Amino acid sequence: ENPEGGKRICDAIAALQPSSADYKVDIIGGEDRPAYDHSEQGLALFEKARLLAFEIGFELAATERTGGVSDGNFTAILGTPTLDGMGVDGAGAHTLHEHIYVSSIAPRKALLTRLMETL
Repeated sequence: ENPEGGKRICDAIAALQPSSADYKVDIIGGEDRPAYDHSEQGLALFEKARLLAFEIGFELAATERTGGVSDGNFTAILGTPTLDGMGVDGAGAHTLHEHIYVSSIAPRKALLTRLMETL
């Protein structure tokens, strides 16, 4: 989503009503981090990382928005070019069968090293 989408979702949750008078809905908490919105500078940084990955020998593909959140949301909302999801590849995020692909460790390490060397 984007900042406007985050507000729309929070408003929709706050408007929830019980389906019966026998029930009560209490909404507590709220949005604890801003929505991640891609900036032009962030997209340029991704393109730089994508080209470096190609030089190293693998494809760094942009992913669709996952609906998740990260600490990168805090830096992106400030206008700081931000890359999210630059860690190793894996599957099963946040489940009992979450795992990484060992084969992605060396290429990702090389990418992060090259990115730091060239920024």
